[in-house]
Amino acid sequence: MDVRTLRRSNNLIRIPSPLTALGPNEAFQGSTFVFEWKVESFKTLEDLEYCSKTFSTNQRHLWKLIVYPHGRKDKNSITVFLYSATNNANGSIRFQRKDVTFAISMQAGDFTHRIVKEKRNFDKKKPYH
Repeated sequence: MDVRTLRRSNNLIRIPSPLTALGPNEAFQGSTFVFEWKVESFKTLEDLEYCSKTFSTNQRHLWKLIVYPHGRKDKNSITVFLYSATNNANGSIRFQRKDVTFAISMQAGDFTHRIVKEKRNFDKKKPYH
């Protein structure tokens, strides 16, 4: 079963979620990778941090999407981060990723918003963009 992870302070709460992920073998087209995260009842989400399950673009590069449905600083917005996940259980291994270009699209009904970020570096000091 796929799950959505809620983070309250340092405690993680896992609840069932309709989450869809396309695995690396299903989604690679050249250097393109697609991960889809469908969140039901988005309008009813609490003012918390929501994390997708971990997905990978290859064996070493693990990622997550992090969503703040009520914004992180501006509570009248939605904040979404692409997060470079650690490669081990205790969080001590994080591979650097340089010059990463990615797009995040959000859809609600007929409305779609897409933003592209180019040449972003992910490391221990800045694991998200």
